[in-house]
Amino acid sequence: VAGAHYWSGEAHYAKRDYASARAQFEALLARFPRADKAADALLKLALCFRQLGAEDKAKAALQRLRVEYPNSQAASSAAREGST
Repeated sequence: VAGAHYWSGEAHYAKRDYASARAQFEALLARFPRADKAADALLKLALCFRQLGAEDKAKAALQRLRVEYPNSQAASSAAREGST
């Protein structure tokens, strides 16, 4: 079920429906905080917040990503792109 939230969020993100994508990523993180895709969901959640003009929430999601999943590929990607 966690994967369904993640991939639904990805589909909405690809369609530039950032509000729906955000809702899917938030649902995954709320229901399955230790899911395999949790770090990726946090990164995409931050990107959704940025697209929605909520920079403070984007920064908070990225901070959570750095703290909870410091060695994840998502954290490395965020750092490489200057998103942190």
